[in-house]
Amino acid sequence: MINGKINVTWTKDDYESLQFQQHPNPYRGFVSDVESSSELKIALDVCYDIPKNISECLKQFDLKNMSCQIQRYAPGNYLPWHRDTYNTYRKYNAVTDTDNIVRIIVALHDSTPGQQLWIDEVFCHEHAGEYFGWKNDCLHMAANLSESFRYNLQITGTEAISVNG
Repeated sequence: MINGKINVTWTKDDYESLQFQQHPNPYRGFVSDVESSSELKIALDVCYDIPKNISECLKQFDLKNMSCQIQRYAPGNYLPWHRDTYNTYRKYNAVTDTDNIVRIIVALHDSTPGQQLWIDEVFCHEHAGEYFGWKNDCLHMAANLSESFRYNLQITGTEAISVNG
């Protein structure tokens, strides 16, 4: 598992005021052992227009072909245990081998009780600026069982990660 902390250069107004759109197909891009997608409860909103003071943090990650989005999970929703397939990322970045793909989740705020990120068997208690991640097809899940929205910055890129500050 990858984890660390970066400087927080944003306020909650910077991400809460963004224009989110419902993810066009939240069931695409991962493989889950859950047998019926009708059992899944995924309400994931995304924003690709990242404010400059948030996108500044991207310089701290040594990744190539970076793609990012701000994600908003509505209360009462979750992504079940799954492995990412990176289909869209691979398509738009001409990446054929998933072995060097890295996925990073940066917490934009301190989590509240019920907001969860699990990577393998590790519960990641998130504080603003903390990041957690994995390479390739690591098993993980996210849930928002709280009463408020959960926001994070998702970064996908290739090669190993290092932090410059």
